[in-house]
Amino acid sequence: MKVTAISQLRKKRWYEKNEEYRLFLFRDVNGIFFFQTEDDIKNKKISGSLDPKWWINSRRVNR
Repeated sequence: MKVTAISQLRKKRWYEKNEEYRLFLFRDVNGIFFFQTEDDIKNKKISGSLDPKWWINSRRVNR
């Protein structure tokens, strides 16, 4: 899937857990979480994961 309008997202939702930060982008109909880490942003890459464990007990932060 090619995503070209990441900068057009209305809200930049950063989450933090164990000193790791992720920018939540969206969750698709198959349950895949798409996000970017700080390194992903520098490399203009998008990561995806089916595993919701990281998101459980993460906290929303302002960045």
